[in-house]
Amino acid sequence: MLLGEQGWREPARSRPCWKHPGGETVQVHSKLRITLAIGDVWRTNIACCSNHVRNGLSEHLRVQESLLHTIYNGIDLHQFHYAASPRSLNEPIRVGMVARLEPHKDQPTLMRAAALLRSRGIHIRVDLVGDGSRRAEYEELSKRLDIDKQIRFLGVRRDIPDLLRSGMSLFTRSTQTKALV
Repeated sequence: MLLGEQGWREPARSRPCWKHPGGETVQVHSKLRITLAIGDVWRTNIACCSNHVRNGLSEHLRVQESLLHTIYNGIDLHQFHYAASPRSLNEPIRVGMVARLEPHKDQPTLMRAAALLRSRGIHIRVDLVGDGSRRAEYEELSKRLDIDKQIRFLGVRRDIPDLLRSGMSLFTRSTQTKALV
């Protein structure tokens, strides 16, 4: 059984379970609870994407610690071949982030940094890859910061290696938590 953070929330059938390190209350929906209960019959191991997920299952859902194993999210670096190409001074610095549009992923910090750089005359474009419950809020924030022309909300993508190779200057993560520790 593999468990990550993505399947943990379903507001209509959720109830608070524990506090995320960033202060957000994590809700575990009934499907996860049922899956864990049914899985008790045959499961021998559960792979968790972070120690935060592992600790939550152990402490709050009472899953046996001996069944839990952390396997961090990984990236196959062989898929990415960096080819330095000179960037024209007229071209924007392209910054990318791949993450769900949720509070603990903290895209607003990256957006405010982009607004600051723009105010200092630095030509920047930010590609936000992913979707989530805060997309409309973040799109509105880009308008309030007057950077909606510099921010692209690309949604869920399956071509991440190609996207990163397409001239991205910098890949970043902006997060309020250390969930993958």
